[in-house]
Amino acid sequence: MSRGRAGIPSPSACLLMSTEGFGPASYLRLAGRLLAPGEGPSPSSWSLMDRIRGSGLSERLLSMPGKDLADLCREALGKDQGRRTFILIRKASSRDPFFLARHMADRGISFVCAEDAEWPERLRRIPDPPVCLFYRGALPRPDRPCLAVIGSRRADGYGLVQARRFAGDLAGSGVQILSGLARGIDGAAGRAALEAGGASFAVLGSGPDICYPEESRDLYEALLERGGILSEYRPGTRPRPYLFPARNRIISGLSDAVLVVRASLDSGTMITTGHALDQGRDVFAVPGPVSDALSSGCHELIRQGAGIASSPRVLAEYFFGLTDRSLLLPEKKGGSPVSLTPAEAAVLQVLSPDLPMGPDQVRDAASVLLGRALSFSETSSALMMLVLKGLAEGPSPGLYTKSLMT
Repeated sequence: MSRGRAGIPSPSACLLMSTEGFGPASYLRLAGRLLAPGEGPSPSSWSLMDRIRGSGLSERLLSMPGKDLADLCREALGKDQGRRTFILIRKASSRDPFFLARHMADRGISFVCAEDAEWPERLRRIPDPPVCLFYRGALPRPDRPCLAVIGSRRADGYGLVQARRFAGDLAGSGVQILSGLARGIDGAAGRAALEAGGASFAVLGSGPDICYPEESRDLYEALLERGGILSEYRPGTRPRPYLFPARNRIISGLSDAVLVVRASLDSGTMITTGHALDQGRDVFAVPGPVSDALSSGCHELIRQGAGIASSPRVLAEYFFGLTDRSLLLPEKKGGSPVSLTPAEAAVLQVLSPDLPMGPDQVRDAASVLLGRALSFSETSSALMMLVLKGLAEGPSPGLYTKSLMT
């Protein structure tokens, strides 16, 4: 079918996947029965996803004669589920797919499915693949590397600084940053990527038109302009706890590698790393203090063989090889000066290369230099920006030193 105004290559697939009660599991079972009948009841996901491409499967299901459709549903899904699915498809077939496409276009929502050439190739090569994405903004570009940055929602200052440091440096060098829009590590990484002029994307555990958590509204709106909001759940779907584990497989599946920043052993972040390993993705973890529970998950991943993310350059070498990509780190001695705000300059002046200082100590000393009281948020922001610019370091949670490279 022709492209709809919403940038929806397959209006029929959009209509089918927007039907409440019809999901990817039913779609894949029907696809296997119809497109790969000689490969048994469960053809490999790789083989099946390749067969789905360009098949027009959704339009075939919606236009299939009633008896043929009923037989297909019964054979693929069993008597009871097959009957329910048959009813759902017949109900959907009575609606106009282009009306839905226009309605979604008016709300700024696009759609892509596994039948389309635009479907992300990274998602064709994973176990348990999604078969559709509703999105606002854009999809990640297939010709650029993509890094998932994930971690604790309860991240401390150390975690937030490291998330911003890695995401900012790598986004500035052309790596796309992917996360889940959650508070903590996800939000810090997404904002840092955009501040660095890069592209960032979030995969939601709700419909793409629902910002969750609401405190991330600013990031949500910014991603619409310089990245994208993605979900396999139809518009209007409210966030539910059981939706997020499935969402995590898309975060890792769309990425070339996964970076874990601050995660305890029982963190939901570990679910995403499990998906990543199943999908053949490389996992990196940021180390922390050995006695810190918030880094226990990172340390366990490192013990099991994850890469040690000691600096953004480790990830830069992974993506680009051993090069001198100057975009990864700001110029220091012998190069162009790094521009600093007055607050950043004052904070940098009071930091010591060998005596770690806490934010309160830094704020008090920098306030004297500035001749005015610095707020805690100004101090925290200045510290984070100095770390991102490579002028300061966070050797342990909540403590900062001047970089030896300055």
